Amino acid sequence: EAEVTRRWPGTLRITLQETEPIALVPQGLLLRLEDQSGRILPFDPTLDPPDLPVVRESDSLVTGLLARVRSVEPALFSRVSTAWRVQDDIVLNADGQRFRLRPDAAAEAIRAVMIVSQDRIRRGHRNDELDGRFAGQVIVRPRGA
Repeated sequence: EAEVTRRWPGTLRITLQETEPIALVPQGLLLRLEDQSGRILPFDPTLDPPDLPVVRESDSLVTGLLARVRSVEPALFSRVSTAWRVQDDIVLNADGQRFRLRPDAAAEAIRAVMIVSQDRIRRGHRNDELDGRFAGQVIVRPRGA
């Protein structure tokens, strides 16, 4: 986004606002870049392929949560390969593990699922799904349960 204003007698002021992509979304047979508000960005991701999660469909709740995860737990964001909405919740797939969160998940809930994930990995346990939707707790369940 760009805005040009003029200050007399001879000054031009140019203001640029860059929008950062947060995910890739399928659109027809192509993948398009999407920002955190769910808006498709006018860039071709094949020119400079980004390392971003793929969302199943354009959804501002999913991309909004991804933006929050990126700011709170960049290590988790870098592991997320896909994200999608299941009813009122968001599921993130990271290295074969699933993280289930509310779309408005607080930083504490995002940090909590990451801490539990790291602890279980250290202990040699497999993380099938970590559910951080409930205040003050993370539920660990096998995939498909």
